[in-house]
Amino acid sequence: NSIKTKLISIISHDIVTPLKFLTAAGKNLLEKRKLMPEELQQETIGEMTNTSQELQLLSTNILNWIKYQNENRRMMKETFNIHEMVNQVLGILQSLAKQKNLIISNETDPALAINQYYEPLKILLYNLLTNSIRFTEKGIIHVKAVYESSYVILSVKDEGIGMTPEQVQRLMGEEVVITSANVDHKRGHGLGFLIIKDLVKTMGATLHIESKKEAGTTVFVKIPGKPGTVS
Repeated sequence: NSIKTKLISIISHDIVTPLKFLTAAGKNLLEKRKLMPEELQQETIGEMTNTSQELQLLSTNILNWIKYQNENRRMMKETFNIHEMVNQVLGILQSLAKQKNLIISNETDPALAINQYYEPLKILLYNLLTNSIRFTEKGIIHVKAVYESSYVILSVKDEGIGMTPEQVQRLMGEEVVITSANVDHKRGHGLGFLIIKDLVKTMGATLHIESKKEAGTTVFVKIPGKPGTVS
């Protein structure tokens, strides 16, 4: 019931609202295109494209949320190469980063491997990078992974708008707002971070955020596992 309530909230706010915008903007283009300046037409088309992309990312997250909230799921840990996993996620998000002239740098050790749940970690990284891309307008997003004791610490660092200590505290709190969060006019989805925290629990990991307003954000995920190297 809790999951159903959250999904209803997401659909009500984060899906219906942008769909209404797409409908209104498309209708406006059809009916008033001849009266609209070329610049306004291009701006409208750009906004429609961005909104469609946001809906696609959100839909992917909803499917992931449903998949990993299934109590009957049976997952097995496996040993995999972290560098290769990061490259796979970058393959999905690279075009999104290029649209904003951002560079995503995979700085993980090419030989570092971990014994963990592969799909949850991949989806976790996908969400971390999606957030960084959304809230960053220029610069490089760094993805790193280092081995410490019996943990691998995965980090994503951006040069984005950053957060205040209060915003970080609210994000790390038990109750995350599910509906669209408007941070400095940047639209983000509470669901993305809800999935991050859920998958962190699944892996028995811990989450730490360092951020400063207008100076970027670094998210650290401390993941337990049996690190090793693979050829």
